[in-house]
Amino acid sequence: VGRLKEAISVLTEELDPETLRSRVTSLLAIVGRQMTEWACVLGLEHSQYGARIDPYRLTVVADTVEGPAFMDSGEIGSGMNWVGYHLVSYLALQDFFIKNERPVPSFIVIDQPSQAFFPRERESGGDLNELSDNDRENTRKLYKLMHDVTEELEGQLQIIAFDHADFAEPWFQDSVIERWREGNALIPRAWLEALPHQPSITR
Repeated sequence: VGRLKEAISVLTEELDPETLRSRVTSLLAIVGRQMTEWACVLGLEHSQYGARIDPYRLTVVADTVEGPAFMDSGEIGSGMNWVGYHLVSYLALQDFFIKNERPVPSFIVIDQPSQAFFPRERESGGDLNELSDNDRENTRKLYKLMHDVTEELEGQLQIIAFDHADFAEPWFQDSVIERWREGNALIPRAWLEALPHQPSITR
């Protein structure tokens, strides 16, 4: 009975709302420091003051001298900042989970981060040659950060990215697994042709 009462006391303390809130705040501060470091590498807006995840609004917030700038209310602007802050959030969380051996799948799937730099009103095939030098460089910086983080984590994190981006630098070329062109695609054409009722396919 004494041992059970002691176990109940320990569990009650661990489940106390104030204790949980303090623990979450402390752990997110660790994640926020890593987010800030990588946000500075990307040169994101307000990164010099610090970035963090707000667990109540479930959004990214950057600290500024005027007060907090919340991503969900549009106080952090531009495609680079939107993609960049989401990326550093995912990377920092995975970095924390991996280094602390938490039971979270250690992979991230990202679909066309370069699309943030294409004007919404213009139809585009996603060719990086259509972008300005600044936007191409921003795309390269996003991929370089992904590459460097996976290197730092010694292969414990897998990032799967789908994009039109293609840079000649060896670190990028060595990371490319598949090039889907001229009929070679993520979903093989043979699979679609084998379907009893073929859907209409835009070619």
